Amino acid sequence: MKNIVLILLVLFLLAATCCKDDELTIRKQPYFGDELRTDGYYYRKENNQYLGFPCFYRDGCLLLMSGRESSLELVDNYIESVFGYKRNCSGWGIFLIQNEGLIRLEYYRGSDCGWQVYVEEGTILNDTTFKITTLYRVDGSDKQGRNDIYHFRQFYPKPDSTNTFIK
Repeated sequence: MKNIVLILLVLFLLAATCCKDDELTIRKQPYFGDELRTDGYYYRKENNQYLGFPCFYRDGCLLLMSGRESSLELVDNYIESVFGYKRNCSGWGIFLIQNEGLIRLEYYRGSDCGWQVYVEEGTILNDTTFKITTLYRVDGSDKQGRNDIYHFRQFYPKPDSTNTFIK
């Protein structure tokens, strides 16, 4: 029995040391544009539920808060409670707006083996609406087609972008 416990402990330690966090591939740049609004958050609606709440910041940071609520008022309450998002890098990332209204989001998501960076790409329809069409890991794996349409909701005060994860 002691040998089994020892073997399991060694295997766990080996697995833990093999984990490596993904890195963001784009650099944070101040956002001076008007393609998207930064005075609130975006949400998508699916089956009468509001979910996925990205906040864009003028310093180029992105905070993608996960959650599922039945009304925008409950989303507002949820957003007010997320000031604890500064404890780890989950949901923090960078956004980049490219030519012709293309948007690229990169953000951290936890896994059993370190922090993984995911990329979402899509198009900006107007300053209050954008559509994500592709989701994949930054290494190109786990690619998924999407059809997620996000709408804007003005909100103050949203969590600020001060964090220790995005340089």
